[in-house]
Amino acid sequence: MRVRDGAAGEDVFGESIPGAPVETPLPPALFAPTPTALLAHAGVASTSTQPTVYWPREWPDVQAGDRLVVAGEEWTVDGRPASWPLGLVVELTGVKGVSRVG
Repeated sequence: MRVRDGAAGEDVFGESIPGAPVETPLPPALFAPTPTALLAHAGVASTSTQPTVYWPREWPDVQAGDRLVVAGEEWTVDGRPASWPLGLVVELTGVKGVSRVG
């Protein structure tokens, strides 16, 4: 599910004022849940990956700053989703652990 802040109008400068969150269902996706780190030895930097959602042959409306609910937890979309010929790839970050169960 995608969670995106709705619009509540504009401020005096013409910028959008965020409103109440709007939840929108998304098509089924694949989720690589846990960040992993390759251990490095002296003089070698480590490499890490972020949790990622993959939509094979699907390109749902997901934007930077949206939040996704995956397996009952809310995550923030990190950066601009990558639209590839074989589907959409979205990296997640941050607020893992905001439980949406119940």
